[in-house]
Amino acid sequence: MRALTGAEAKVIGALLGSGLENQSEWLLRSGVPRSTFSVIRNRAFSEGWICERGVPSPDIGFRYILFALARPHVEGVEELARTWSEEKAAVLVWQAPEMVFGAFFLRTDGEVGELASRMRQGGMFHEISFWNVQASGSRLPVYFDYEGVWGHVCGSPTVFYPRSLPFPQTGGDYGAPSDGLVKKAGEMLNRPFRGGAVAGEVRRMGPSGFPRSWRKMLDQEWVSWRTFPDFARLPPYRERAISRVTIIHGDLVAGADPADLFKKLVEECRVFPFLYAMDGKHFLMGAMGTGDQSAGSGDRTRPVLPTLEGSLSGIAATSCEVQRVKVVLNHRYERLFGTV
Repeated sequence: MRALTGAEAKVIGALLGSGLENQSEWLLRSGVPRSTFSVIRNRAFSEGWICERGVPSPDIGFRYILFALARPHVEGVEELARTWSEEKAAVLVWQAPEMVFGAFFLRTDGEVGELASRMRQGGMFHEISFWNVQASGSRLPVYFDYEGVWGHVCGSPTVFYPRSLPFPQTGGDYGAPSDGLVKKAGEMLNRPFRGGAVAGEVRRMGPSGFPRSWRKMLDQEWVSWRTFPDFARLPPYRERAISRVTIIHGDLVAGADPADLFKKLVEECRVFPFLYAMDGKHFLMGAMGTGDQSAGSGDRTRPVLPTLEGSLSGIAATSCEVQRVKVVLNHRYERLFGTV
């Protein structure tokens, strides 16, 4: 596999950190000429290095996110991942020999309990754990945001990291979303899967060409437009590749502050979680790494495990190579709206 050029790494970083800006702002942030930016952007999409997705606000109706982590039997891993992906609430499912990991969007606490009960009865795993996260900025401060870890590997600054789910800017002042808004949200979330987009055809990237009604939903943060990477396909940069994914969980000890722990991880340990969530005192974190402790570790002044031990008890970690992770569902939020 060839290595990324410096320009390619910058463009990918600009896309991972994109929001509602226009292309001129992306160009300025990437620091590459317009023609170079366009060529690299199109290559990144066609090669599957990155993909676009719309992510809905919990205020549209999905107030609970159930995260599930199972240690599967070898012979049952594929069936387990398939079973999870067939749940209507499933938006993300990863399958690897060491684990099956999933995220499920649900409307009520009762739905969460029913789904967890079904999943416990599968019998295709040694053990299974759940985190029922009430979607809010304090309980879910980082939601699949990879801008931080990519910026660390490439030595580039971040713009939006850390990002959670979108929430309407005026809190609850909008009231319950109308049926029309929900329908339009479903249409927007289905955009990456319409027609030629599925076949990999190059098309206008980002929300700049959206209808006015869609732009309004983005501006009000009923939906956010995000770019997600596929590190299994992304070439290395300067002989460094993001090659391992780790899911860490434990219980917060008395007096521990999750916000303070996050600050220490980022600023002192130079770890940039792509997922950071709390279910009461139960803690869940996802992190990516290069698998090379020597590479880029000169700025790491604080070891990770002792830092976690200062705030958590019962720490457990499941780690696997990115190349061994099969992405069964990749941020498929349109399924929640019946627009598959």
